[in-house]
Amino acid sequence: MTVIDIAARTPGPDAWGADERHDLAPWEVEFGERVNDLFWEFFDKTEDPEGWNRRWVIQRDIDWQAVENEPIDENLTGLIESFMAVESFLPDFAGKGLAFYRRLLGLAHNHINWSYEEIKHGRALYLLLLKSGARTKQQLADFQRQVWREVWMAPFHTPRQMICYASMQEKATHRNYEQLRVVALEQGAAGCAAGIRYVSRDEVFHHAFFRDIVKMYLEYDEVGTAQDLVHVAENFQMPAQHLLPDAGGRIRALARNHIVSKRQLRDESIMPTIKSIGFRDYDELVSVANRTGCRTVAGAEVA
Repeated sequence: MTVIDIAARTPGPDAWGADERHDLAPWEVEFGERVNDLFWEFFDKTEDPEGWNRRWVIQRDIDWQAVENEPIDENLTGLIESFMAVESFLPDFAGKGLAFYRRLLGLAHNHINWSYEEIKHGRALYLLLLKSGARTKQQLADFQRQVWREVWMAPFHTPRQMICYASMQEKATHRNYEQLRVVALEQGAAGCAAGIRYVSRDEVFHHAFFRDIVKMYLEYDEVGTAQDLVHVAENFQMPAQHLLPDAGGRIRALARNHIVSKRQLRDESIMPTIKSIGFRDYDELVSVANRTGCRTVAGAEVA
């Protein structure tokens, strides 16, 4: 019997036409219901004042008076501007991502909620630059027009690969925001650093959700999911950095401030994610990816 390749049976974003209907395979029904249950568990704990209670309001929770009273230097300004620029590609992230996940209800619901949380990130960074006096409204408008001329394209081609990517990318983004916060604290911009902390906290929860979905994929197709993890790890790039105005100079500034480097990405984001998914190390992941024989699909062995 031919091994069922879950990734191949799950259409990418180009598979959806305006009037098309796609029936779900039995494994997709079960998987989608489990993902939906997991999403609502995350969502309810997020909303619950006695749970995670991690909803925050830009105008209420960031101390804007403190931000206004602590001007930030050009180094930190450029870094925040670069982060804001990446967040400005949210329309591309949201639109192209939802096309991947529309087939499975839980993934689609999560992506809509993720998009809502992400839109606050770009807005908070914009206001940090504006209210600190680091950039004028006109300067920000001119910069954003430069950014919006570019279009971000999804780096991988199947929903499962994109989930693997998201699990690693959100881990890296959380780490990067934490280092940006350190840079702010080192120059005494505590109000700015506290604002960045709200954004950083969202990212770590996003990572946890995507990581748990990858774990679930492993139950259905261990070898195929491992293969996707290897493929994503070996071809990983942070989103949209290459699309930024003066991308080379901005990436050098990020590296100079210990925010982005290939070693950091590998050692502090990709490898910890692989271990948190359940692999002892990268060698074990590769070993599983190279395994031949049986896989598990919807709880049943297939040869």
